[in-house]
Amino acid sequence: MSKSIQIPDCYYPKEPALVTPSGQTPDHTIYLSNLDDQIFLRFSIKYLYLFKRRVGVESLKASLSKVLTVYYPLAGRLKASSENGEKLELDCNSEGALFAEACVSISVDQFLEASERPNISWRKLLYRVEAESFISIPPLVIQVLFLGIYSLPLQKERLMVILIPRRAEPSKATHWHRPHTCFAPLKRRGQNRRDSKVTHLGCGGMILCTAISHCLCDGIGTAQFLQAWAHITTKPDTTLPIYPFHGRHMLKPRNPTQVTFSHPEFTYPASQEHVSVLLSQFLQCQQLVPVSATFTFSQILKIKKLCIPSLKCTSFEALAAHVWRSWAMALDLPPSLQVKLLFSVNARNKLKPGLPRGFYGNGFVLACAESLVDQLVSSNGHYSVKLVKEAKESVSDEKVRSVIDLLEERKGKPDLSASLVISQWSKLGLEDLDFGEGRALHMGPLASEIYCIFLPVVGDFYGFTVLMSVPEKTAAKFEQVLKVY
Repeated sequence: MSKSIQIPDCYYPKEPALVTPSGQTPDHTIYLSNLDDQIFLRFSIKYLYLFKRRVGVESLKASLSKVLTVYYPLAGRLKASSENGEKLELDCNSEGALFAEACVSISVDQFLEASERPNISWRKLLYRVEAESFISIPPLVIQVLFLGIYSLPLQKERLMVILIPRRAEPSKATHWHRPHTCFAPLKRRGQNRRDSKVTHLGCGGMILCTAISHCLCDGIGTAQFLQAWAHITTKPDTTLPIYPFHGRHMLKPRNPTQVTFSHPEFTYPASQEHVSVLLSQFLQCQQLVPVSATFTFSQILKIKKLCIPSLKCTSFEALAAHVWRSWAMALDLPPSLQVKLLFSVNARNKLKPGLPRGFYGNGFVLACAESLVDQLVSSNGHYSVKLVKEAKESVSDEKVRSVIDLLEERKGKPDLSASLVISQWSKLGLEDLDFGEGRALHMGPLASEIYCIFLPVVGDFYGFTVLMSVPEKTAAKFEQVLKVY
């Protein structure tokens, strides 16, 4: 088991600022679809990138300001709908993305050595916005950290920000936000800032952390935006390969609604409700530790060969089934318990017609595979792979429309009581980010959660790194069974 690393406190040489679009942007409200506005998506997707060489902050700010002219919704703010207070919509008011600059005493090599196992101290690497609620947080928060050895002053102040909304001038009879100062300093709460000296021996490395509201983008959408930002940074005078499509109207519910599927991903089985609740409570009260395992292409091929020739499957299907089965074994679940595997399926090409090129909103639905624990753990890999494959292939235009209509009738949450959730970050282009000083040495989450992430392996397109947190008492067993195939 590789070691983790405790991140020291970060030093902020200046206050965070709001980076606003450099050009004119439309002043309007964007409808969020029922796929965007799911209760369980009201959080920010947090990415961490480690680069060997740093990029100039002013260069990153300038290119961010420019790309926000194209991706202007990310410079807006979420708000409650005037027609339905429970539903969110996006106010494209150009208030800006929050950009923080910091230093941290750690080297590239130190971080890279422990990068497989994030811990709670890693949350320091992303600036924490003090806000009353989720919708008060800017949809896009970015922090750039320069790595090295820093000698900080003994007396440090806690830096906080109060978000000051920019309002359009009442006298302006226009539906466009005019360009204004790109970098608007934020006011902070507390005493006047003291002058301080910081001794710095830099290693030249950089960490870039981003938090992007999941209500606005899915994984494919965030990758599209980040690639656009990197493109403008390195090639400022060229056009973007993909231009964003902002509309979500093609994902509106039908009238009247037509729920034509049972949707087990949102259904809690009444027959085992008590056992499922106990399992959920057990997992939540346990001390969780991250488990990370990397699978090379040859290892995944061995897992896939368990199903060949009778069943052809993708690498994701084979590995998802293997992780699901290993999870059930490690937790030693009751044999009669019905467990689920929930995973996202890209619906962009499932819909008829498909979503437009450049669509960066939430274009996925959850697929659900189900099995009794006894059958899952006692059968060979062929059984679980078949369940995953069937769940994935069941996603169709009608099923996606049915999910949208279901969410219109009730604000349902996925059944997480006895479920393993897998989120795929690989094969999205997230790991290919390059701001001009080389691709990232590491790409991953800011923290390990109870759900499972399939991460890209830098330098190995066909590899996967599996990362998730499990109860400490079961971590060793989970690692062990993951290696058996």
